Amino acid sequence: MNIQVIDCYANLMRAILWQYDNAEALKRIIRGEHEFINRVNCQLWNDFHRDVFSLPTANEFGLAIWSRILDIPLQLEVQPQPDKIAWGFGPFRKNFNNGNFAVTQASVIGLTVQQKRTILQMRAFNLMMKPTVPNINLMLSKLFAAEGRAWVIDNHNMTMNYFFEFEIPSWLQIALDSFDVLPSPAGVKIVIESINRPAWGFGEFRLNFENGNFGA
Repeated sequence: MNIQVIDCYANLMRAILWQYDNAEALKRIIRGEHEFINRVNCQLWNDFHRDVFSLPTANEFGLAIWSRILDIPLQLEVQPQPDKIAWGFGPFRKNFNNGNFAVTQASVIGLTVQQKRTILQMRAFNLMMKPTVPNINLMLSKLFAAEGRAWVIDNHNMTMNYFFEFEIPSWLQIALDSFDVLPSPAGVKIVIESINRPAWGFGEFRLNFENGNFGA
């Protein structure tokens, strides 16, 4: 995305009337003010661009502004899951080996600055970009370069599959479930899949004992 460069320089010397062309003392004063104002003015706009205007570099203050603009909260609310089988609970704890840890009461998850940037950038892409496969893949490659590969495919049946070649962290999964942040054409269903690497010590004949990580 091309952003117009802000011309932050002000030429105060143009304010000198012709009859003061030879007033060297006055020109020295104005020249000093000219240099000071330009230095401070340019620093102000450069800092504003970095800390507020540019989503990839925005600080907490800038992200709070973008949060209002994009209508995305900077804290994730996790709702109770009464219907989910919770490990170690239930009558006589019969499901100790059946189910996962579940949330039994509402809670709020705080986000790091980088996590906020990622969610807000996804939302901005969703609102402003044309949701073609090349555009979406470009977005995913930029946002998740540090985590691993991520891409999307169009199944040509009104569905799109998002693939994440890494374990989706809980904060991202909650954001994907709670907010409209993934781009897709109107009326197209999104399917999200996480592709985990092989688990160490498992597989046919345990061939991956030295290939893969601990995992399920």
